[in-house]
Amino acid sequence: WVRAGRLPVARFGHRTARIRREDLDRLVLESRLRIVPDRMTEDAIDPDRAPRSTWSEMGPSEHLVQFYEADAVLVETVVEYVGAGLRAGAEVIAVITEAHRAEVEEGLRSDGLDLDTACAGGQYLALDAAETLALIMADGRPSPARFEEVIGTIVARAAEGSRPIRAFGEMVALLAAEGNHAAAVQLESQWNALRRVHPFSLLCAYPVNVLGGTAFEAVFGDVCAEHTLVIPTESYSALKTPDAHLREIARLQQRAASLEAEVDERERVEMAALRLAAMVESSDDAIIGKSLEGIIMDWNRGAERLYGYTAAEVIGRPISLLIPQDRPDELPAIMEQLKRGERIDHYETERVTKHGQRISVSVTISPIRNAAGRLVGASAIARDISERRQLERRREELLAREQQARASSEAAVRARDEFLSIASHELRSPLATIKGQAQMALRRLDRRGQLELTRATEALRAIARQSDTLNRLIDQLLDVSRLDIGKLQLDRQTIDVVAVVEQVVSDARARADGHVISLAAPHFLEAEVDPLRLEQVLRNLVDNAIKYSPEGGSIEVGVSRSMHDALEIAIRDYGPGVPPENRSLIFERFYQAHGNGHKRGLGLGLYVSREIVELHGGHITAEFPSGGGSRFVVRLPLTHGCAGSREGVDEARSTTA
Repeated sequence: WVRAGRLPVARFGHRTARIRREDLDRLVLESRLRIVPDRMTEDAIDPDRAPRSTWSEMGPSEHLVQFYEADAVLVETVVEYVGAGLRAGAEVIAVITEAHRAEVEEGLRSDGLDLDTACAGGQYLALDAAETLALIMADGRPSPARFEEVIGTIVARAAEGSRPIRAFGEMVALLAAEGNHAAAVQLESQWNALRRVHPFSLLCAYPVNVLGGTAFEAVFGDVCAEHTLVIPTESYSALKTPDAHLREIARLQQRAASLEAEVDERERVEMAALRLAAMVESSDDAIIGKSLEGIIMDWNRGAERLYGYTAAEVIGRPISLLIPQDRPDELPAIMEQLKRGERIDHYETERVTKHGQRISVSVTISPIRNAAGRLVGASAIARDISERRQLERRREELLAREQQARASSEAAVRARDEFLSIASHELRSPLATIKGQAQMALRRLDRRGQLELTRATEALRAIARQSDTLNRLIDQLLDVSRLDIGKLQLDRQTIDVVAVVEQVVSDARARADGHVISLAAPHFLEAEVDPLRLEQVLRNLVDNAIKYSPEGGSIEVGVSRSMHDALEIAIRDYGPGVPPENRSLIFERFYQAHGNGHKRGLGLGLYVSREIVELHGGHITAEFPSGGGSRFVVRLPLTHGCAGSREGVDEARSTTA
């Protein structure tokens, strides 16, 4: 129709023709049968206007393409095509597949053709299509040079005679079956270039069952443009009437429109899938797809960055490789929820990386269903929350420290308030006694003009005792202040420690005639100490023993030289001891182990004693024997050069139950 000038062409090249659909529809309608009363007759067809549909109508130099559905139809067509050429005296070149060659040659012999004679005389040449294609291919494409060398040489040799040439080729069908459609079009073009040098007729064939997909649809027009005649499949050719042809064309047009819509929808879905895949791949979160058996199916780059495994290393392996060994029940519980179709939102847990590092993650796991609604797998999105967890732990630590500091501060305030209350009481008591004795003496002096010697002596003794008490309390407060600012100094002297202990014990016996105080000591033991501060420590310990011992109770004082060449002084009483829950606090500032029912003080004696002992490089401990009471032990180096550091002394502080 194009050659006859009946079909307008907008653009025509050696590979592409572009026409308007309405022009084609018009020619189709014009080619319909003439209407004869109530019936159509085949002799009413206009043969000049009907398109050709078989190879029998081809000219001496044409390029045909046959689309077929069944191999038997192709074999029949090739037998007729080759047989007609041989009978007409043409030289036939068949580049044919091994599967079709045997059937075609058997059909030719059945038609009475002597193939052996034709082969011997050079009239018939059969080449294996696969082997010949391999000879002309280079880098996945048919090489023009190799095509000329292999096919061109054969055609040129055949053209040396005066006989016409007829060829059949299946190499393009092999390329189409491989999906290499661009190479098939290139090979068709090379056949056409060769036809312009040596005129011959060529029949190519494509099985329609290998021509599906959008890849072939993109080149289908180019394939048809390379041929002078396109022969449709046998189902179309078998239609008997022009009306049937038109109905088939209309059906195919409708199917093509549906396919176009389907292709458009498929492209839209594919684009959406590509966008989703790009989003998944570029996500900072780890996104993992897995089967219901827990096998990893998908693994994005976020998962690679988070866990350290590449996709090649984990796809096909169980998801359990990420679960810490100390969480054996976690994965089965998750899989059970998924199998019930339940979603798991923001589940915070721990996972193990490729390098064995434990990381904190927040995981959201969703079931995946197919189009039928059946559960087929699950997707997991994991986000690294290790930094957040660290911040939370840091916040908790700071909160705990703040609470501890607040508790310590509140305890210090309570201790301060209690100390102020106790100090006020302890300081006022001796002052009250002193004031009372003085006022009483003054009243008697005012009334009588003189004082009785006995009463005056008692008053003065009471004033002296209370003044000593007051002086001792003030000294303790001053010592605490000096300790706080680091100004409590020692005046070390080499002295006989036994003499100091004997003096303290003697003074204690004089004050506490209701207690039995024993002393076990060598005759002489020399040490380098501050004698006044050592006496202060011993008086504090002995006074505590007297204070908490029952009336008439025994107090044991011992002095010895230990195996470690150190001075050891022990004071043992048989009083109530110290409750176990309070024993760790007895050396703390302002602490009093006993409340009401016992004589009280400022709660500074043991604290100051410990500090003085540790300034000497020694340490003091409290023991609580099973027989009851308490035993305080002071250990001091004999010489200043043997004294340990204050830090070492701090480690030696202990309370023995």
